[in-house]
Amino acid sequence: MSRAMAQPAPSRNKRSSVSKAMAQTHGETYWFADFELNTTEGVLRKKGEIVPLAPKALKALELLVRNAGSVVSRSDMVESLWPDAIVEESNLTVTISNLRRALGDSDTGTKFIETVPKRGYRFVRPVVTTRNGAVSSDSFRSMRIVRLTYAGRVLDVAISPDGRLLAYVPIDA
Repeated sequence: MSRAMAQPAPSRNKRSSVSKAMAQTHGETYWFADFELNTTEGVLRKKGEIVPLAPKALKALELLVRNAGSVVSRSDMVESLWPDAIVEESNLTVTISNLRRALGDSDTGTKFIETVPKRGYRFVRPVVTTRNGAVSSDSFRSMRIVRLTYAGRVLDVAISPDGRLLAYVPIDA
């Protein structure tokens, strides 16, 4: 078992964009698969039931979900999770392992977190974001728009990849 070696870090004047983004996430709720990550409450739920997670695992999940589809480097994750300490990378590995276990990730089953060798980690599931109860415009970014006609009416319709969001605009023909 690896022992955490936390030591004070030298003062850092320059914070990564990932670290800055982490400071601005309160009030957001992220939805993916059967899970809800509520940053205001600092809790992860699966089908309404609270999933016990250590605070660092919860922050790691928030960081990955916030950047879903993109690789988050190991160094950015370490800097965001332990901003004022120097820690071994094994601490991050253990945190990600615990997070995967809580999400039910396995080699043969559902996959949420992908390891990108020598780079970092990527959250691979579609995510819907709400801010203070309102769906974020970011959620609409990956929608495909289709033009439908029926009985002389025309609609532009968009459905999110996960099927949770629907947007339509009637068009006068």
